[in-house]
Parts: sequence; structure tokens; C-alpha cells
Amino acid sequence: MTQGSPFRVALPTEEHSVSNKVAIIGTGTIGLGWAVTFSRAGWSVVLMDQDIDVTNKAKLRAEQIIASQKACLIDEGLESQTSITCSCDVSAAVTGANLIIEAVPEVLAIKQGVLKEIERFADPETIIGSSTSAILPSSIAANMTHPERFIVTHPFNPSYLIPVVEVVPAVQTAQNVVDITCNILTSLGMRPVSVLLEIEGFVANRLQCAIVNESINLVSNGVASVEDVEACITDCLGLRWAVYGPLSTMHNNAVGGFAEYAGKFGSSYSLLGEQLDLGATWSDEVIGEIDRQLTCGSEGLTRKQELKLRDEAVQAIIACKQSIKQSLEDVRQQNKKVEND
Repeated sequence: MTQGSPFRVALPTEEHSVSNKVAIIGTGTIGLGWAVTFSRAGWSVVLMDQDIDVTNKAKLRAEQIIASQKACLIDEGLESQTSITCSCDVSAAVTGANLIIEAVPEVLAIKQGVLKEIERFADPETIIGSSTSAILPSSIAANMTHPERFIVTHPFNPSYLIPVVEVVPAVQTAQNVVDITCNILTSLGMRPVSVLLEIEGFVANRLQCAIVNESINLVSNGVASVEDVEACITDCLGLRWAVYGPLSTMHNNAVGGFAEYAGKFGSSYSLLGEQLDLGATWSDEVIGEIDRQLTCGSEGLTRKQELKLRDEAVQAIIACKQSIKQSLEDVRQQNKKVEND
């Protein structure tokens, strides 16, 4: 829960306006994804890295991704023109920005050093975000002059396709910074998830950690092969969870809803939970075995081809989900009409 006082923010203008400027500090996978997300929504994007050649390559890759998405149903609203510029100077990158996102390596000292530089040159009313995936916000913001304008915005790879962004305030973060950040993300077509308390791993990675560690345990203990463990997600749980999350799935699996389901199976889940050892040992032996099985399973495809297929599959799933959501909304409206007749 945020404790900070309201922060005076220089609000962005209307959606899809290049007068909105975002400065992205860092041109790795996440910085690249942010550049795609903001640029396709019409924002003016400045990519900044110490190495201008690296920044130029990131810009080219971002423009290629945007070009490949223009014909996709999920991106009908893409702007016809993109505005991505490159910089190797923090001052030039952040001056005049409506929003600044730090996306440098996951090292606390590096992030704190970059934030110190950003604060030297950023406009006083600009929100500063960090795309950390694991470091607690209050730790990153500990040395900031104005921590009330700091917030974690944690996307997921590939961030130009996966809509969820975890929004995690530090203790000092002002509540209106949280609200405005969520509104900006929503305007970009993202799905902000408000993390109400600082916690290691935030939300999604805690869920992922539980599944991944148990997957490693199952393989390590000889319970199932990598292929079969993966099938339990891709051809079973994942199919349901792509439409309804785990709690909603339980709710729909009992006539009386979640309460009835919990009454029937809650004790079994509790007992199994006590038996699970989610602190998996990532031994060299099991890592090698999993890598061997995964490598054999992907024979005939390059990593680049696999990532391309992944992106195409995610796009198809998102388009399908949008169609399903529209169908559900149509049914809701029909039900309301029947009730009112």
C-alpha cells in the first residue's frame, strides 16, 4: 500500500499523440519491447543506451516487429508512422519526457546509479518507472531525491505481445502515480496488475516459480518426462487458464461455485500442498537432462525460428481470446435484455 503524498504529474495528452514522449533507458529485450509498445500506440519514443550502435540495432529491430504486426487483428489500431529516435545521452533522452522507464540490467547498484542520473535531468513532474522483475521497489528507490514519483512497471517477455504489466509501488510512491501509470498502460492496450504489497517475486513470477520448481522436481524424481510435464500445461491446464484463471476454473467446475468446490476438494489441495517441495534443487544433473530433452524436442528448428513461431502462436491466442470475450459480452447483453423484457 502506498504511503506517499500526491505527486504533481505532467499528464500525457490524448491517446495516440506523438506529443507524448517516453524515454526508455536500456535497449535489452525489455527496453526493446517497451519501444514497440509505446511506438505502435503513437508515442514519441527515445531509446537510450551508452553504445549508440547497440541502440540503433534495437531501434531497427523494434521497427521490424511493428511492421510485422501491422496486418495482425490484435493491432488494427497501429499508427501508420512510428517515431523512435536513439540517444546515448541521458540528459537528451529524458528532457521533456512524460514518462521515463529504466530497463537496465537486474543489478541494484546499476539501477540506483541510473536513477540518480535520470533525476539529475528529468523534468520535476515526470513519473519514473523501473522494469525490474525481482528487486523490491523500495530498495531501488532508496536513494532517490523524489521517490514519490517512482514505480515498478514489470512486463513479461515478449512484452510487445503479453499484455500484463505488474505495477508495484514503493512505500513512498504517491497513489496518483500508481493510478496514472495504470491509465497510461491501459491506453497502450496493456493489462496493468496492481500489486498492493511489496513481496519477493511480485505476483506472476511467484505463480510461475511454483509451477517451474514442481516441474523440475517431477523430472528430477523420474515421475514424468519433460515432454509429458509440458503437455500437462500446454494441452491441459494452459488451455483452461488461457480463458479462465485457476480460481475461476474451480468456480466453474462446481454448480455451487468456488465455495462448493472448496468444500469438496479444499482439504485435498491443502494436504497435497503440504507434501509439495517447491524449493526445487536446480542441480547440474537435472539442468543437463532437461536441456538435453528440450534440445532433442526442438531439432530441425533454429532458436530464431522457434521465437517467430512463439510470437505467431501468442498473437493467434490473443485474437482468439478477444473473439471469446466479445462472444461472452454478447451473451451477457442478451441475458440483460431478456431480464428487462
